[in-house]
Amino acid sequence: MTSSETEELPDADTVLPDRDGVPKLGRTLAAWQVEIGRMWRFSRSNGITEGFHRKMKLIQRRAFGFRNFENYRRRVRALCA
Repeated sequence: MTSSETEELPDADTVLPDRDGVPKLGRTLAAWQVEIGRMWRFSRSNGITEGFHRKMKLIQRRAFGFRNFENYRRRVRALCA
């Protein structure tokens, strides 16, 4: 690079975001290190549970409310099993 090209480069302070929060972020990550590790090791999607909840709400809407809870429970088990 020539000296004229070096002068055209922006200053690091204008390109990089404010770094005042970096030490705080480091302390937070250090404090939660075990929990963050567990999240990445044992992470599972709750998509199946959300799907069951959606089906259960759909059953309730179609039935306009069951008078007998046992009938509702049987229908949920039949459709979500």
